[in-house]
Amino acid sequence: KAEEKGLPVVVVSDGQYVYSNFSICKTSKSLIDSILAEERIHISDVMLMTLDKSGNKVIIPKEG
Repeated sequence: KAEEKGLPVVVVSDGQYVYSNFSICKTSKSLIDSILAEERIHISDVMLMTLDKSGNKVIIPKEG
C-alpha cells in the first residue's frame, strides 16, 4: 500500500536541500550527502531528489 511506504518527498530541488521536508521522511543532510556520494553525483548537479519513509530514492540529474 502506498500509505505504508509514504509518498515521495522532495529533499533536493535544483541543487538545493529542502530542509523543511527532512522531518517528513526522517532524513538528514548527512544521509542525503552519503546517498549522493554513493551515486557519484554532486548536489549541484541534482535537479530533483525524492525519498519516501522506506528510504526509496529517485534522483533526477540536471540536463547538460
